[in-house]
Amino acid sequence: KDIYLETDGIIICSELGKKKCLEWDSRFESDRIHVVNPSINLEVIEAIWTTEKKDEIVFCGRIIDQKGWRQLCDAAIKDDLKYDITFVGHDTAKIKNYYKDNDNHSINVYEDLNDAEKFQIFKRCRLGIILSRHEGHGIVPAEFLACGKPFVALENDQLRREYGNDLVYAKSSEKSDVLEAIHKAWDHQVSEETTQKIRLKYSTVRIISCVSAIVFRMGSVKVRNIKELVKGYSPKNLVLDKKNLVFGVMNNDNEKVQTLVDAFANEFRQASN
Repeated sequence: KDIYLETDGIIICSELGKKKCLEWDSRFESDRIHVVNPSINLEVIEAIWTTEKKDEIVFCGRIIDQKGWRQLCDAAIKDDLKYDITFVGHDTAKIKNYYKDNDNHSINVYEDLNDAEKFQIFKRCRLGIILSRHEGHGIVPAEFLACGKPFVALENDQLRREYGNDLVYAKSSEKSDVLEAIHKAWDHQVSEETTQKIRLKYSTVRIISCVSAIVFRMGSVKVRNIKELVKGYSPKNLVLDKKNLVFGVMNNDNEKVQTLVDAFANEFRQASN
C-alpha cells in the first residue's frame, strides 16, 4: 500500500477495484486511479475459422474452490441433457480424481493451451461457464462473447457491473439454479451487436491507446529510490533523469517478469521516454 500511495498514478482493471482501493485508505485520490480493462487476443480469435460444433460446456480458469468448479460438476453430471464438460486451465488433471464420465457426460481436461488452441475450443462449444463468487475483472466471459458464444456466470457485483445482461446468470451455486442457467443458455444466440461491442472494448489497440493517454496525463513523475521499492531486484534500462513507470506483476519468476517489463517498455519507447 505504501508503494501505491507514493505513485503518481495507478492503473486498475475494474471500477469495483477502484472503489475497493478508495475504501482501503482515505489518502487515495480518485483522480490518481485509472480504470483500464484487460485486452483479449482478437487477432487469434478472428483468424480461427471452424465448422466443428460440439454439445460441450467449457469452464476456463484456475481449479480452485472460489471458481466454483465442484458446484459445476456436482450439477452438470446429474443433468439429463447430454454434453461434454471441458475444463481449460491450471491443475485441471486433478478433476479426474473426483469425477468420472457417465452415460450423458464425458469430462475433458486441457492444460497449458496457447490462445489458438483455447479459442478453437471456445468456438466449437455450446457455452462457457464459471461460478466464481468474486472476480477482479472477469476477462473470460469477454473471450467467449468475442467468439460468439453465450456465457453462464454466478450472479456477482463485478460481472453484473461489467457485462450487464450480456451474460446468463445463475441465481446461486445450488444444483437447480446452475442447471436452470445452463438450459437457458443452451440455445441462446449471442447477437452480432454484442460480439462487436465486446471486441471493440477489449481490443489491444484500444487498451494501448488508453494506457498511453494515462501515462502522458500523469505529467512529470517524481523519481524516487526505485531500487528500494522493488526490494533489490534492479530493473534493466533504468534512467534516473527520465520518467519511470512502475507497475506490479503477480509472478514469482523474475525472468518472466523481466520479459514482460521489457515488452511493455518497448511498446512505449518511441512514443515517450
